[in-house]
Amino acid sequence: MILVCTLGGFCFLTLGIINALEFFSIGLSSGRFTLDNYFLIPAALLTLGIALVSLLSSYYFSKFSRTWDLRLLETARSEDILKKSLGIDKE
Repeated sequence: MILVCTLGGFCFLTLGIINALEFFSIGLSSGRFTLDNYFLIPAALLTLGIALVSLLSSYYFSKFSRTWDLRLLETARSEDILKKSLGIDKE
């Protein structure tokens, strides 16, 4: 999930940047800078928003995953200590 979400986030980020760049028009010979096709603004904002959410969710999920794995290891270690102190053999 982490890898797919990160890869999807970067793909959406690329699409959002491309959509945002299509909104601008620069005339090289005249040096003019114009804004064209206002219909691309919602598409660019939507794809950039999806990219942000996707990248943030993969970051927080990986952080949660590391914390949860550490918690599971600590629980297993505590169970082993309890079994040793109670004298219960592992079967």
